[in-house]
Amino acid sequence: MGGVIIRIRKSYVNQSLGISSARRYGRHRLRNISLGIQLFVGWIFISFAVALYLQSAKTSHSVLGTLSLSDKERIFSIPFEFPFLDVPAKRFLVEEIRKCPGVEDVITSDGNNLYATTYTSLYLTEGREQFFNANVMRVSPGYFKFMNLEIQSGCELRTADEMVIDEVLSKRIHKDALGTVLYDYSKEYKLVGISAPLVISNYPEGQSNGFMFTFSDYSDDFMHCYVKCSADRQKEAMHAVQHVMRKALPESVEIKMRTMMDDIREVYALEFELRNIVLFMAVVALVISLLGIYSAITLDTEHRRKEMAIRKINGAGAWQIVLLFARLYLVLVLTTAVVAFPIVDFLLDELRGTYHSFIDTGFLFYGGILLFVGLLITLAVYARIRDISRINPAEIIRSE
Repeated sequence: MGGVIIRIRKSYVNQSLGISSARRYGRHRLRNISLGIQLFVGWIFISFAVALYLQSAKTSHSVLGTLSLSDKERIFSIPFEFPFLDVPAKRFLVEEIRKCPGVEDVITSDGNNLYATTYTSLYLTEGREQFFNANVMRVSPGYFKFMNLEIQSGCELRTADEMVIDEVLSKRIHKDALGTVLYDYSKEYKLVGISAPLVISNYPEGQSNGFMFTFSDYSDDFMHCYVKCSADRQKEAMHAVQHVMRKALPESVEIKMRTMMDDIREVYALEFELRNIVLFMAVVALVISLLGIYSAITLDTEHRRKEMAIRKINGAGAWQIVLLFARLYLVLVLTTAVVAFPIVDFLLDELRGTYHSFIDTGFLFYGGILLFVGLLITLAVYARIRDISRINPAEIIRSE
């Protein structure tokens, strides 16, 4: 009986204030559904934008990851595909580049490091019974120092009959092979060293094989050159190298000087472009959601001015009034996030399989997104309600 009396009294008070449940929750049902859809779409785009941005950063770090980002930005990648130059002329040009101010080191290769690999079968015995597929890269003297590729055991290459393998391939062989002889299709090599892993691609194809490095002085020919510059003299070195190459090459030949980081961006151009597109769409979705919530809270405060005035007269503070209006939007934000995040997580798990190294999408990932967007929405709601809550209640009642 007491519960019935309390219920009737509460209904009477709500009706007196003009906030019956039917009016409170039913009047703007379509609008609230629209806001929920906007927030849901926003969570999808924002989550993917953050994931793609973090993943592109991870790719930039992991590919040729023995070098830092600053190292990759100060290493020039120069194609030497000049059929009109013989090998001695190319080598002379490389030596002239080595003398340029600001240049620390120069190495030559068969091509761009991101592509200059072949594949072979590496045999453990001369009878070639047991074998392992491996990536093969010919490297010039000083390659390991140039690439900051640590030799974990043994030593660097010194002759064409020696071989270094990386840690990935060493673990696949499952034995202490240092000092033994290994075979490919046509030649035998003495294994003299084991290096740290080399990652030339963030896609899984081929990365699981590991690398074998063979020695070459490139006396036959080479198609690429890498130039490492001092960090504080990069522009000076670039102009000096361009000057040397311009003197040696015909004017009709375009001199292509890119950084190693430019090569990585080119290989993963689709990933970087997709990141920018999704980031733009996420910003648009976030702005639309914030404007929708701001407009909705403006309408709500205008319709409930009398209720707010009476609550202020009864001693309600600013934060109590903020919570009174923000409760609906808090429910919308959390509900749409609870629905959207599992969908995003499923799609990111599907995407994870296409990468060799992928970002961690755990609690910090989703918690950070929720906190960031939640703060923006809170600021938008609070800024509007704070202005309304400062109005004199007597003026509101008088206007009613």
